[in-house]
Parts: sequence; structure tokens; C-alpha cells
Amino acid sequence: MDKASCIYLRKSRESGETDDTLGKHRATLHDLAKEKGITVSKIYEEIVSGESIAKRPQMIELLSNVEDGMWHSVLCMDIDRLGRGGLRNQGQIVDTFKDSGTLIVTPRKIYDLRDENDADVVDMMAFISRKEYQMITRRMLSGRVRSIKSGHYITPTPPYGYNRSGTRGLAINETEAEVVRLIYEMYVSSSGCYKIARHLSDMGIPSRSHGPWIHSTINGVLSNPVYCGKVRWFSETKAKDTIIADGNHKSIISPELWQRAQNVRKNKEHSPTRTKISNPLAGLVVCGVCGRTMVQNQKGADATRLVCLGYGCKNISSRLDHVESVIISELEITFGDLVIKPDLPMENKSRSKDKLKLLMNRKAELQKQKNHIFDSYEAGVYSVETYLKRSAQKDAEIDANKAEVERTEKELVAEAGGKDIKEKIRKVLEYYLNFDASERNRLLKTIIDNVTYFKDKKGLRISVTVRFKPV
Repeated sequence: MDKASCIYLRKSRESGETDDTLGKHRATLHDLAKEKGITVSKIYEEIVSGESIAKRPQMIELLSNVEDGMWHSVLCMDIDRLGRGGLRNQGQIVDTFKDSGTLIVTPRKIYDLRDENDADVVDMMAFISRKEYQMITRRMLSGRVRSIKSGHYITPTPPYGYNRSGTRGLAINETEAEVVRLIYEMYVSSSGCYKIARHLSDMGIPSRSHGPWIHSTINGVLSNPVYCGKVRWFSETKAKDTIIADGNHKSIISPELWQRAQNVRKNKEHSPTRTKISNPLAGLVVCGVCGRTMVQNQKGADATRLVCLGYGCKNISSRLDHVESVIISELEITFGDLVIKPDLPMENKSRSKDKLKLLMNRKAELQKQKNHIFDSYEAGVYSVETYLKRSAQKDAEIDANKAEVERTEKELVAEAGGKDIKEKIRKVLEYYLNFDASERNRLLKTIIDNVTYFKDKKGLRISVTVRFKPV
């Protein structure tokens, strides 16, 4: 074997393996590669919790590369190191290796999943590994429930207002606790979440993310019983199985203040009055700077404008009808491209959908990694130079991922081909101007998932990216 190959290493946080495990496995697989005459060009390495592919960025990248035919073989310690989660995840891994003809090389055996005997062996090993994983998961779940009922705080990140105390305890951070008390006092005194968020930002009080406060963060503080001395655990499978128990930590607010706030929250809950939509782009346009949904706004006799209400957001507003015209122009261009493109085979469409799913998972993981870089800098782990360097590298990866997502989404639209998506766009373009704002909004939502809007001062240019609904 002299073609390019790679190594995949994974250590589970829940497995009890030591920090030296990856090092030992790396050395073992390098020795195996030397023995087999395999050239190792890359190592995929990760420490993860859980078996879901969506939570394993290196596995996502590996599968994408295997699918593209990049590797002749992948070296790993055992089949279950690739995955032992649900049937869907295991099936995705097996099918990717089988379809690409990529070999799986372990110290015990070399597997070629195109061979029926090897495929049967892998299926049997995967079944056994999955049963072991399910048993371990049930034990861990039972342990978590016991820990919660004993008053321990088991979530890794402490809530705003607290610091970690040991592995399962909380200690009050008095500086942040004062802010928590202020939030509750303002709320029960008739201040809403938006007003509280703006007040804290105007006062220069930093949020946990060091950015401006937003209403959803305030709402999260107001709905978390940890502040009145409780601990809460959400079931990942059944929302009704939420557990709330007395915590071992000290409360920041009194039970009476907590209950007053909950009463206010309950009284504010109501079914919205159904009014006729006056904005044809309602719920469709997302700010390209801060990610919030943009809304219409009209002041005086001026034409209605599309604006972002994100506090401190620098995105420039535009006349709503101008943005609407740009979006319709994008639809016309897309329709013209589809008319001249022949329909593609179903397998092409399926592969593009799978690729887009992997890219979106990768997008979420890249953002988490960027947040981790900042946290490491704040904790003093990284120097300024290291932080700037790694942050720049991560920004480049995020930009590349974004470009690839947009390219793949356009491929999906083109691959979908023809009759279905072309017919929908044709109907929108034919009837759009005949309808009122409410019907225009309904029409656009039949084909558009969202529109990303960005405008700067360089000639007041508007950049609109239309993302179509999955076909």
C-alpha cells in the first residue's frame, strides 16, 4: 500500500481513558503504518462526548474527505473508534467507506467493506458495540439523575452569577450576582427584557460573552431556577422528564422574588393577535452582521425601511422596496439558470444534500471552536499573539465553510432541476406583483428559507444572499 492514507484517533470523555491514551494509540498506528508500508498524510484527532457524528467535527471532515476519494485507507485502533452510536450514524459511516472503496486498517485486521464477509463482520461488531454503548449510556443517565436529585450542578459551564466550586458545586460570583438581582428587581418593577438588556449594555456591564446584552439572555436568567437555590436537568429525549431539585449551592435571590418574576412571566404569555402582514419580507431577511431577523420600520413620512434592531449593530438600513427588488432579481437570475440546465440524476442530489448537512454541522462546530479560543484567551491559557493567530485561522476556516455552504446550496437548487423548483419560482415571478404584502410573503416562503442582508458605506452597496428551501 503506497497510496495516501490517514489516521483517525478518538478518545471519549466518558470512557475513563487517561490523557495518554491518544499518544499511545498514535504510536501504535504509526508502527502499524510502517509495518504495512502505508504512507500517512494526515491525522484526524478529537476528544468528544457522545457518539453522534454531529458532535464530532473531525469525523465530519474525515467522512467528507473519504467520500471525495481522498484516502486509500484509514487507520484506527478498532472499528468502534469510528462510531458505535445509532443505526443512522453507523450506516452513514459504513456506506461512505463502502461506496468510496476506502479500506479500514486496524491492528487486528484490514477491512474492505465491498467484500461481503468483511461487511458482515463489521455489522456484527457494530451491533455489539452499539449495545455496549447503550448500556453505558443508561448507567450514565441514571448517575446524572441521582446527582441532580442530590443537589449537584452537573452542567460543565456555571450559570451567570456563579463560579465553579469543585466538580459539581457552585459558588456565588458577587459581582455578577448583583447584576442578577438587578435583572429580577427591574423585571418585577415592570421593565421588559428588551429594556433591561439595553439598560445593562448602556451601563457598560459585560455579559458572559463580553458582548451586548440581548433579550433572550435576560429571559434565560429569569427562567433559571438555579438563582433561587434549585438545580434543573432537561432530558435529551423527553421534555416532560425535566427534573428540578433543591441544590447544594446558595441562592442569589429569595424564593419570593423568584415566584414574583414567574408570575409576571406567566401573565405576559398570551396568544398573539392575528393581524394582516404588511411586510412582504417578514421573517425572511437575516442581518448579515449580527444574525438577527430584520424588521420593517417607518418614521414620519419616509418610505418604509428594513432595519436591524440588534443593539449596537452597524448594518445600514435600506428602503424595504429596494431590498424586495434585489430579491426578485435574484429569483429571476436563478430561474434563468435553471431553465437552461438539464435535470441531474437523483444520486447527485442526494450526495449534495449529505454534503450540505456535513457542512452545516461543521459550521456549528467551527463557531464553538472560535468561542473556545476566546475562552482560553480570557482564562490566560493563550497569549495575545496566540489568540490573534488562532482566531485569524479560525475566521479563515469559517469564511471558507460559509463560501462552500453557499456554493452547495446553489448546486442543490440547480440539481433539483427542474420541474418542481422551476415551477415554484415561475409562479412566484408570475403572480408576485398582483398580490398584497401578506400574499407576497406567503409566496416567497414557499421557495425561500432565508435571505442574508448586508449593506456598508462603500457606495451604499447592498449584498443579498438568497437561501432556497431544501428540495
